[in-house]
Amino acid sequence: MCAVRTGHATRRVAKGQLSADVDVDSPAEARAEDAGSDKPAGPVLRSVRLTGSFFLYPEEAIADLEAALVGTRVAVLGDVVADFFVARSVTGIGIEPADFVAVLRSAAG
Repeated sequence: MCAVRTGHATRRVAKGQLSADVDVDSPAEARAEDAGSDKPAGPVLRSVRLTGSFFLYPEEAIADLEAALVGTRVAVLGDVVADFFVARSVTGIGIEPADFVAVLRSAAG
C-alpha cells in the first residue's frame, strides 16, 4: 500500500524565489524490499512542479529537471540534481542546484 502525500515549499534565492509542489509516496513494499540492500530507502517523488522567479539556460531545463526527478528517492536528490546540471550543461542566473535540492526536500517533508 502506498501513502501518497502532497507537499509545497518556497525558498528565496539570490535573484528571486523558487517554489516546489510535489507528490511523494512511501510504499511499504519498497521500504521492506530495500532493507539490507545498498539502495537508498525512503520516500519517492511521484510528481514535481517547480515555479518561481529565476532563469535557467537552456530554457527547457526546468521541464526536463521535473521529468528527471519523477521516481527519485528523496535521499538521493542532491546527486540527481547535481548530475542533471552537469550532464545537461545547465546554467542558472541567481539560482544554484543546492537551491533546488533544499526546496524539494522541504516540500517532500
